[in-house]
Amino acid sequence: MPLGFPLGLEAEIADFVSQIQINLNPGNVVVLYTDGIPEYFDINGVQYGIEKLCDVLR
Repeated sequence: MPLGFPLGLEAEIADFVSQIQINLNPGNVVVLYTDGIPEYFDINGVQYGIEKLCDVLR
């Protein structure tokens, strides 16, 4: 699962970005999140993770 690239680590990002057009229909969902969500650790030291985020969103 490609997760993009870290912001702020590269001075020139033109090689990393592109533009596409996606048509959204009623009922489609777009989710924007920060790395703080999947990288979060609970009180037991268990990382939330991208898989759990995807499961919750489904």
